[in-house]
Order: sequence, then structure tokens, then C-alpha cells
Amino acid sequence: MYKENREELRVRFKFTVLEIAAHIGVRKTCRKFNVSRSTFYEWKNKFDKERKSGLSRKKPVAFTHPRKISPDVIKKILEFRTDYKMGALRSMYYLDRYHGIEVSESTVSRVLRAHGLNRLNQTASRRAIHTKRYLKSVFGVQRAVYARKQFFLIVSYISY
Repeated sequence: MYKENREELRVRFKFTVLEIAAHIGVRKTCRKFNVSRSTFYEWKNKFDKERKSGLSRKKPVAFTHPRKISPDVIKKILEFRTDYKMGALRSMYYLDRYHGIEVSESTVSRVLRAHGLNRLNQTASRRAIHTKRYLKSVFGVQRAVYARKQFFLIVSYISY
């Protein structure tokens, strides 16, 4: 049976129970149709507010999720894919390193898939797709790398 048909039968059943309850009473109707009174009164309140459309099932969808990705982040992910030809993993690293935005690889993949950019161009060979360098200066990164190299050199000199 199709979902639409099942849903229509559910609505019809609820409407029938409400109509019969108006004639023979709530207690007898609930007992006859094996429906709890609290459920009956939920149906009745929904019917009073929205009429027959209130009896159909509503999906429990959150309008605002607390961890929803902001449109700015989505814009950056799409920019990485279109301008720099980056995949999900590299986009995730660049967002974290240069923008301080932590998102998972699967989140980036989901965003790309939702916007129809889930696959990189397959006509070019793997080596032909090189990403352009993302030019955004990060203060202190070069100094940290240089300091690590000096530390390594000092450690290697001491160990001899």
C-alpha cells in the first residue's frame, strides 16, 4: 500500500472516530475503536484548530538546528570547489587552517552534493588537476615552521 493511501486511511479513521464520538460519547467510542482518551482529545484539538488537515501526520522537522552550517561557510566551500578545484578533505583543512572554521569532511561532502558539485571533473587525469594555492596570509605560521626546523637542528647537533 502506498504511503499516500495509508495516510489518507489514517485521516479517515481519525475523522470517523471523531464523528462517532459526537453521537455515542467519547468513552464508548474510545473503547470500541481501542483508542486512548488522551489520543482522542489530541485528535479533537487538532481537528478544532485546523479541520481535516490537522488530522494528517506532520513530519517532526526542526526549523533551526543548533549545528546548522551558516550560509557563509557554504559559500566558502563552494568557492573552494569552483575556483580552486579542491575536494572535501582539502576544503576541510583549508577552512580550519585559514578561517578557523571546524567542519567535518562528510559535512563538506554533503554541502557539495546538495549543490550538485559532488564530483571533480573526471575527464582530466589525476595529475592534471592541481589546486591553485589559496593565498591568504596566516601570521606566525612560517615562523613556527622555521622554529621547528631550528629546534630539530639543535636536537640533532646535541645528539651527536
